[in-house]
Amino acid sequence: MGYDLHITRAEDWSMNDGKWITPEEWLSAVREDTDLEIISESEPYVAVWLKDPSRTEFFFDWRKGNISTKNPTKSAIIKMEELARRLNAKVQGDDGETYENGIALPEERLPQQGNLFWQRLKNFCAEYKARWEITKSMRDIKCPFKVGDRVKTIFRNGGVVIEVDPRGNYGMGRIKVRFPDGVEIVYAFVANDLEKEDTESI
Repeated sequence: MGYDLHITRAEDWSMNDGKWITPEEWLSAVREDTDLEIISESEPYVAVWLKDPSRTEFFFDWRKGNISTKNPTKSAIIKMEELARRLNAKVQGDDGETYENGIALPEERLPQQGNLFWQRLKNFCAEYKARWEITKSMRDIKCPFKVGDRVKTIFRNGGVVIEVDPRGNYGMGRIKVRFPDGVEIVYAFVANDLEKEDTESI
């Protein structure tokens, strides 16, 4: 099963209600980092890091307001710490220990299992509430594009919408676009820079 580490703004990564790193903040951090690349064929918030000395690929996955990866090396943990500083966050393990310079701080006290169970249960309830609120807020928002539409962004032209999923992106809607160079990028229904392209000018 492995052991996960998380970039989080919460005191405990499993109880981050109200302290989310937003998906927009995460994607902005990825765009500014030349060592990270979004894996568009998977989820739109999963970035791969290829610079580990072991030549292992590490996937940093935005999930429920945290960014997580499994069984990281010391180098990968240091990379997570770098990202955490940019996001005003910290790196924390499954059991609640925090990390600096790639190692767990020795003074950290791990939570007792009973307390951890109730923390995880509370987090599950908070997650359910957050999903319900997202669904409610998106209820009247429709996708402005349909499959086959030609679209452009500030930086790319000639895109074609190949998928529209109202339930994707944790309820925020999913628009997948393929560009002429073969790159596929996923956008949410809101807060994207997509525009319909004038086909007469193509």
